[in-house]
Amino acid sequence: MIRSRSQTDVAEEATPNGMAKGRAAKKRQVRLAMESSGLDEFMAYVRSPWRIIWNNFLAGIFRGLGVAVGATAVLALLLWILAQIMAMPFVGEYAARLKDQITFYAEEARYSDDFERLETLLKDIRTELQQQRPTVTVDATTPGSDTERKVP
Repeated sequence: MIRSRSQTDVAEEATPNGMAKGRAAKKRQVRLAMESSGLDEFMAYVRSPWRIIWNNFLAGIFRGLGVAVGATAVLALLLWILAQIMAMPFVGEYAARLKDQITFYAEEARYSDDFERLETLLKDIRTELQQQRPTVTVDATTPGSDTERKVP
């Protein structure tokens, strides 16, 4: 809010009391501008890391749900369109194959089997690492260096 300075404003600023009033008025204007713009709420948000983490956590959950629901809807729509196309004379055979392939992929894309396979693989690796003990070769310049010894 820009305004022209009148002679009374200049006279008030010339006195020490007027200077304090001018500063107080400017501070009040800045405070009101910050409150109206929401900057104080934003600063409180930025200064609270747990609040940021919580908001991002919730956003991630809802993005994941959105992806899952969206992918399901697109797949269902695609299968419905293919079912409608299968009734056509020339395209129906190809659409039936495509529908079978999509259905097969959707049924086979269960990741629990993959997780179980990875879990057993990690257990096998862990037991193999525990069974192996690293060997250290000793430098040839030291006495008795032609032997290897196990590191406890």
